Amino acid sequence: MSRSLETLLEEFAGTGDAALWAAYPDLDDAGQARSDEVACEQMSRRFAELAAAAGLVTSLVRGSDADEPLVDEHWWVQVDGVNVDWTARQFHNLEHPANPAHADLPCPLVWRGAEHPVVSFRRRVSIPTDRLAAPEDLTWPT
Repeated sequence: MSRSLETLLEEFAGTGDAALWAAYPDLDDAGQARSDEVACEQMSRRFAELAAAAGLVTSLVRGSDADEPLVDEHWWVQVDGVNVDWTARQFHNLEHPANPAHADLPCPLVWRGAEHPVVSFRRRVSIPTDRLAAPEDLTWPT
């Protein structure tokens, strides 16, 4: 029996690392260091695996070639046509002066549609969970 996306979001939000990202950027030094260890790829991969195990159609998405110079690449998950970004709060300070709309992004950030609502990526690659491998095994089309 598959669980709903809403149930999975609630379940995953209860994990320590999701709570860490919900508190971001208001973290102590240990929290900041942990956020580097469980960044967008790791959080997205974990949630993608959870959603796929629940029987939902799931892909890991990698955005690159962003319009914003501070963003190299970013990862999120697409589940049954809904995008889920557990680490979007890292974009709170993309602009100077800071955009008030980015000051308190939800965790997770959830939206429909192809475009990321905070960062504009010129390139997006979607990998279905049945093709996921270890990070060092992932190859991206050029």
